[in-house]
This record gives sequence, structure tokens and C-alpha cells, in this order.
Amino acid sequence: MDLSSTIRVGTAGWSYKDWEGIVYPPGMQHRKQHPLEILARCFDMVEIKPSFYGHIKPHLAKLWVRKAEAVNPDFMFTAKLHRSFTHNPMAVMEPTSAASIRPNDEDEALAREGLEALAGEGKLGALLLQFPLSFQNTSLNRDYLENLLRPFTEYRRWVEVRPGAGGT
Repeated sequence: MDLSSTIRVGTAGWSYKDWEGIVYPPGMQHRKQHPLEILARCFDMVEIKPSFYGHIKPHLAKLWVRKAEAVNPDFMFTAKLHRSFTHNPMAVMEPTSAASIRPNDEDEALAREGLEALAGEGKLGALLLQFPLSFQNTSLNRDYLENLLRPFTEYRRWVEVRPGAGGT
């Protein structure tokens, strides 16, 4: 399937308690059915939100693929890149900039393991790099972003930046 001309519709995640009885049948937590088996009947893509907080474990990625593919062979995943690449470790108390983001070689290796588990199955639609409001439009930040995109060139990449104070 040519992803460049395909419009996909999905949800940002799948694990929401308030979806029970609305998106998922009542008593969902007591069933043996995975939420992706339900979402894949209605949508053709989902964002993996937990990958922002913890690197995707390859065995979980393969499980998610199997669950979704069983009901929708065309189902795809968008993975958020781990926050170590996009946020200051102290982001709650300090703004994020290229000078404060500190991914290391282990972060890249762990990120790749999970991404490859999806890409190897042909199920990684895109890699989402989501930056906080405090990541401003500066030459240092633009250079960081350009350099960050390079190691992940084998994946379709989406960048989400949010305008901050002053519209920068």
C-alpha cells in the first residue's frame, strides 16, 4: 500500500477508562479481547502514546500488530519518539531547548528496537517527534531538530511543534 497518498483515521492511544461503554463494550477489562481488536474494526491507525514515556518493547509491538492485524490487515501504528529526544528531563520545572535535551546512545538503541519491531512487520506508519510549548523557534533548536531527524531517516517522520509565547 502506498502510504504517501493514503489518508488514515485513528485515535491518539487506546487505553482510556472513560471509553468503556462508549468505544469499548461495558466490562471490557474483564474480557479477553484487546482494545486494539475493537479499534482496528473502526479505524486504520492508532498513535502509540506510551512510547513517549517508555521505549516500545519489541514483544509488545509484535503483540499489538497481531491483535490489530487479525481484524484489519491494513492497520498501521504511529509511534511517538521517546521524550528523552524531545524534552528537557526537568521539563516540568525548566523550559526545553536543544541545550537541555539529552538523549544518549542507549535511548537510540532502545527506540530503534521497538520501531524496528513495527517497521519489520510493515506496520509503522510514522514516527512522531512531539516537542513541548517551550521548544522555541531558535537557530539552536532548528539545528537540533535537523540533526535529530537524520538517524531516523528510514522512517516516515512527523514533527509536532507548538507555538509558544509571541507566536514563535
